[in-house]
Amino acid sequence: MGKHQYQRVDSAAPANTVHRHGRPRILLAALLVALAMAYAPLARAAGVVSSCDEPSLLTAVSGGGRVTFTCSGTITLTAIITIPADTTIDGTGQNVSISGGNAVQVFSVPSGVQLNLDKLTIAQGKVYGFGDGGGIFNQGTLTVTNSTFHANLSFSYGGGIYNIVGGTQTVTSSTFSDNISYFGGTIYTEGFCCRLRFVGQGEADGYQGTFWPIKDL
Repeated sequence: MGKHQYQRVDSAAPANTVHRHGRPRILLAALLVALAMAYAPLARAAGVVSSCDEPSLLTAVSGGGRVTFTCSGTITLTAIITIPADTTIDGTGQNVSISGGNAVQVFSVPSGVQLNLDKLTIAQGKVYGFGDGGGIFNQGTLTVTNSTFHANLSFSYGGGIYNIVGGTQTVTSSTFSDNISYFGGTIYTEGFCCRLRFVGQGEADGYQGTFWPIKDL
């Protein structure tokens, strides 16, 4: 008797159907990679301020990371910016001033968060009543380099910067001018400071005391 050959046919599909189970997975993986590549530039672009206005700055700092500028000018705030995550704001190559418009404090740095400022001007920040830190209220880690604090006002403590217990500040090659508060026109640090460093070719003046209280490192 001759040998019989049998061909299995899936009754749910035509006899000439070829099953390729791996292909949909490959296509799905390729689609996911394409989507990731499409959205990645958008995420990186969020750190660049191309228009010197409040909405652009808020968008740039919203996710933390490094923020740079392709514009020069004064960004006037209508509300304080609370730094959400470790952030570097770098004004290199531009002339950027971030202003409270004589109406609001400029930055607040929460505990556990680091803010680095480089080549910026922080100006005309203002807090009322018992608020502290006309320019910056710092509870985290603040580093200021090659920057200017000008005409910031607190009716309580720290015209330029207020540093709460547990906060850390390093100020390098920066200028503080015409900052006003009842105590510590330039910088007020709560308690006797052992974490404040003011180094480099900087200048500082302020009404009602430049630094208060302070203990040299």
